[in-house]
Amino acid sequence: MILRIRFVVAVLCVLVTTSWTAGAQVTTGTIVGAVRDANGVVPGAAVTIREVNKGTADNFGGWQFAGISPFTTGRPFTVFMQTGVNNGAPSWPNRIGSGRLDDPTVDLWYNPRDFVAPPANTYGDSGRGILYGPGHVNFDTSLSKRVTVVGRANVEFRWDAFNLFNHPGFGFPNQNFDSPTAGRITSTAVDNRSMQFSLKLNF
Repeated sequence: MILRIRFVVAVLCVLVTTSWTAGAQVTTGTIVGAVRDANGVVPGAAVTIREVNKGTADNFGGWQFAGISPFTTGRPFTVFMQTGVNNGAPSWPNRIGSGRLDDPTVDLWYNPRDFVAPPANTYGDSGRGILYGPGHVNFDTSLSKRVTVVGRANVEFRWDAFNLFNHPGFGFPNQNFDSPTAGRITSTAVDNRSMQFSLKLNF
């Protein structure tokens, strides 16, 4: 089993990506400097490196299971105004509350009542990227096996699944606080689950 973890910190957003592989490769590695008894076992060790890999081979029977799993916190977004007050120029609201909800849902992700229109021909004091959209978890996996045909030729069967558990990755809510649908999420940021099968001849 191989596990790799990568941390990416962007603008107030954290992405954790893990990649992992479980396969049936048997190696003949030894523990460097280890002293074995008459049966070839390292005293005090549960199993040797070769025994661990051989056990993996026996369990998977030549199959290899791998995947990538990103875990993402919500991305920041800015609250805007649908009806401007600057004669067509961009307008931002005044912020009179945090805008956050204790239990946000896709129907109401932030509190639009925490924002009000500024006086005409002025700019509001609401900042950029002050609220956060939904985070999401995704699992992309693959299952493959190679079968020898003759000599060096082999056939590889592969099954790929993207968003294996069909987790919904929601997009940003309606960012216009004065819209009838303010705070409502109507889009997704990731695709629905999809799968593909392939058969490849290697020679």
